Amino acid sequence: MIRQLLYTSFSDDLTESKILELLDQSRQKNHSNDITGILLYNDGIFCQLLEGDSDAIGELFEKISNDSQHSHVSIVLDHEVDERLFSNWEMGFKLFDAGTQPDIEGWSDFLENPEGTLNTLKANSNVILSYLETFKQTL
Repeated sequence: MIRQLLYTSFSDDLTESKILELLDQSRQKNHSNDITGILLYNDGIFCQLLEGDSDAIGELFEKISNDSQHSHVSIVLDHEVDERLFSNWEMGFKLFDAGTQPDIEGWSDFLENPEGTLNTLKANSNVILSYLETFKQTL
């Protein structure tokens, strides 16, 4: 079984160039730990899906949770699946904005009021997974 963990977090301190630098480092580490997934980013808000061995995902998420560059880290979905959505991706990346945001109940509200709408996203986590899979088609 493959563990999928989808989380959101916030960061006011990261520039786009710093994010791309961290993404490059993460891809190298993810490759060696057989972790795949996708990272979405918009104006200080992260939404990331991690896939892999349960222990490896747990260790990585603990590092993310304790990283001072992230705040308000919240798990949206944490479950096991038979297959990865992003089996060949060390970490896909999409910088999104109002023109590319998903048509998912609560998503646009999340961008405007993240803490107040997190439960709506959690209630629609399967729809979010489907949307992330559509990003795969466009990258």
